[in-house]
Amino acid sequence: MDLKEIFGKNVQFKRRQINWTQEDLAEAVGVDTRTISRIETGETATEFTTIEKIASALNIDAYQLFIHPDTPEHINSDLIQKISLRAQELYSENIMLLAKKSGIDIPTTKSRKVSREQSALNRFDKNRNRSLDVLAPIRVEALAKTFATLISNFSTIDRGTIWAILQKTHLHLFSNTLIPSKIIENIISAHQSWAKTSGTAFERFIANHLSNIIPDLTVVKPSDLATLKTKHSIKNIDKLIGRSEDDLMVVYKDINNMYLIGVIQAKTSVRDRIKMDASHSQIMLRAGLWSAHITIDPDNFLGKPKFRELADGVSVLGAVWHGVYKLSSIVSESEGVFDFDKLSTHLPQIIQAVINEKMSPTWRPN
Repeated sequence: MDLKEIFGKNVQFKRRQINWTQEDLAEAVGVDTRTISRIETGETATEFTTIEKIASALNIDAYQLFIHPDTPEHINSDLIQKISLRAQELYSENIMLLAKKSGIDIPTTKSRKVSREQSALNRFDKNRNRSLDVLAPIRVEALAKTFATLISNFSTIDRGTIWAILQKTHLHLFSNTLIPSKIIENIISAHQSWAKTSGTAFERFIANHLSNIIPDLTVVKPSDLATLKTKHSIKNIDKLIGRSEDDLMVVYKDINNMYLIGVIQAKTSVRDRIKMDASHSQIMLRAGLWSAHITIDPDNFLGKPKFRELADGVSVLGAVWHGVYKLSSIVSESEGVFDFDKLSTHLPQIIQAVINEKMSPTWRPN
């Protein structure tokens, strides 16, 4: 769903929420009804001035019209509000701490209305591009740490919902870093930032989580294996074939040797490049390595029969992954779909199967 569609769906939702017709909104904004209709269906891009007028007519902040409809912005709940406030606190605190560790001096502010991350960005406001370049890797680590803390603090809440709240937090903090006249332009930058940051942050979260389960486990990008190979002798490195730079490589070191365990395809949403992911994964399966898909799945794509068949290995493609691990609790487990927490018991089995050369395309953990 692109920005036009997100904006259109939110305009429609907010309009209906206040019992307005398209004619009512068109009159308030000063455009014809056909324009509102095309905006709501995502058929047309909307000028910044019109966006501001629509937000004003609907009596909401403009950034709310750009939050993905799947996020819990539409859930009126004290608990959701509590999680949102905690997400803002944690995200800002983590950015502050990581920025300080990186030698970036972030000025404090007495204003309660200005977040500390906003202060961080404004510190570099004279050179906006430099600001974003400096803070980009910090945001990745901050998102990973914040997500890990939130799912621990709110363990009864679906993790897909928590991820959606974190997305809203990122967009809100990012899009409020400039003066109001630039807010709409910055909302678009915020979406671009989330697209670039969230995937890497999710990978960082997974790497940290697996290392916490088994300290001798390392998760790296394929290009980083060259560095590991020069420092250590990886016994089965010859099995690394057909890998994608988008995949994560899992390496295990025991007392004497280092082993390539397999590949993880980490996706916040399983819809992204699903056919390409499947083909890459099957190459790794045939090489006797572990292959897994880890996803948050906030849009519940795992519940669709076609993907479930892929995950369970009963599609026409045959075995695709040894397991799909989901952070969302909305859809149920199956033959090939497991809750993310199962990795704590599965990883030791996986490591032994690879080291002892017992891994096969149809292998499943107990």
